[in-house]
Amino acid sequence: MIRGNILPIELQTVGCGDSLVNPTHRELFNRTMWEIEQLDWHVTKVTAGINKRAIRSVLALLFTSDELPSLPDKLVYSFGIVHNDTTSQMRFYTGVVKRKSGVVIGELRPPVLSFLPNKEQFETQLHWGLQKAVVRCRHYRGMIRKWKSIPLTDKMYDKLMLQVARNRIIPWNAIGRIDRIRQQSSRPNLWSLLLSFGNAIQGNRPVAQIRKMLVFRRLVTQVLLERLR
Repeated sequence: MIRGNILPIELQTVGCGDSLVNPTHRELFNRTMWEIEQLDWHVTKVTAGINKRAIRSVLALLFTSDELPSLPDKLVYSFGIVHNDTTSQMRFYTGVVKRKSGVVIGELRPPVLSFLPNKEQFETQLHWGLQKAVVRCRHYRGMIRKWKSIPLTDKMYDKLMLQVARNRIIPWNAIGRIDRIRQQSSRPNLWSLLLSFGNAIQGNRPVAQIRKMLVFRRLVTQVLLERLR
């Protein structure tokens, strides 16, 4: 069940007034919170957003849970949903957050259920996403420990930032911010790099942040695989 206080909802409803005006948006929020009540999650923050045309909803929350491994360094788990009202398709994202730095670790794509009515498809996908998120989150403490154990060499860093620049993932001033954070660290590692990248993209819209982080994570994985060859 949800324990503790849930902070006020932060609505980013550009062009949509000051409330979740579309019934689908309200259903997304209400149904998600109902499903979470069935889990042992302590929700500390909830953010809801709607894009300009009001056809895509974004819901993100931060939480801890006694059923999941405790995270180091005051990190908390994160869970996000992007729902397309036109196609009724959902995408789920899991990760961790520390202050203003978030790292999206996993993306979950539920199976297409076009044979079901919209409402039933919606509820089935949501339940599937929450259950899969719990399974994913159980591995994050070990993954973070592994990333912390891998030193960020100058060669590895230069290669990653070259790929970031070539793919225009973030502007040069954001790369400079990451570089300053790296230089301040006595022992930079892959985990500190992921956190600094999350900090550098904070000004982007939620969906853009997710996409940029996932692309960067793939680049990090690619460099790691090349290192092991």
